[in-house]
Amino acid sequence: MLEMSEETQRYVDEVKAFAESVGALGKLQKQLDYLDTYAEHGARGHTLCTLYKDFAPNSFSFVMRIKQNDAGAYGFWFNGGLIWYPPGDSGVGAPQFSVSLEISNDHEWRVNT
Repeated sequence: MLEMSEETQRYVDEVKAFAESVGALGKLQKQLDYLDTYAEHGARGHTLCTLYKDFAPNSFSFVMRIKQNDAGAYGFWFNGGLIWYPPGDSGVGAPQFSVSLEISNDHEWRVNT
């Protein structure tokens, strides 16, 4: 499941508008859906992904939590980023500081941990 603050939701909406303007909304949405259902394996609510605005443009950081018990308590599992790579950019250096081995001629969002 995805959770976020109202401020982060506004940022998600801004990034979605950007993605739509460059014809890449489907790519962004695919990655958001991936985080929303990460490691669920048919057990909805098994994981909880909290999304945050990242320092890199059009990118997010996240914390993934996993259900610890039947009472619904979640514990830290890992964190990472959903990083935007503009066309032809590997992410080396600013502003992403996150390297991708695949360089695309399209706008891409990739999950990095």
